[in-house]
Amino acid sequence: MDRVTIKLSKLEIAKIQLNRAIILFLSGEDYVSAITLAGASEEILGKLLKNTGLTNSLEDLVEESQEYQVKEHGEASNKKDIVSLANYYRDRLKHINDGKDLLFSVDYEAAYLIDRAISNYFKITGDETREMISFRELDYFGE
Repeated sequence: MDRVTIKLSKLEIAKIQLNRAIILFLSGEDYVSAITLAGASEEILGKLLKNTGLTNSLEDLVEESQEYQVKEHGEASNKKDIVSLANYYRDRLKHINDGKDLLFSVDYEAAYLIDRAISNYFKITGDETREMISFRELDYFGE
């Protein structure tokens, strides 16, 4: 069998990962892989945005969370705690950590990470793939 060699930019890699995550999510076939693929894509896209001086979906989430906490409680959690909570299940699927079983809403976590990754992708490109459009049309979060 011949080897397949390709050259991909980080943006192309993130797009491929995100599109596959969406396909897996929409099919209901494999939410766990959808989470890990969307999480990897979201992280790459977030770093690409940061490298250009723009905020990414996670940074926006942290800022919005802190603003809400200050308004409602007079003080905000630190950034690290919010990021840890936002990425909790993504990270638990990637690492052994405490070795305990996970019980969680796997479709929600997949949709949440896919949504964050799509936001980053759109912020970079101003465009969406047909997979991304299909996911948005699902209106999972009822927005």
